[in-house]
Amino acid sequence: RSDTRGILYLTVDVGDEVKKGQHVGVIKDYFGHVLRDLEAPETGIVLFRVTSPATNPTDPILAVGGK
Repeated sequence: RSDTRGILYLTVDVGDEVKKGQHVGVIKDYFGHVLRDLEAPETGIVLFRVTSPATNPTDPILAVGGK
């Protein structure tokens, strides 16, 4: 889940395999400055990702199913 307001840029898609701690995207402010680097919460497969780039605190970002 997001912990900040901004624009979401994900670098993974549904079905991609990720490893815990792997870079999966960033949240930027409206001027393009990175507010937060996003990492995979666990090793597994991306089950879903949001399609809207706008994000607010507590909004879902993506889900990873463990392997």
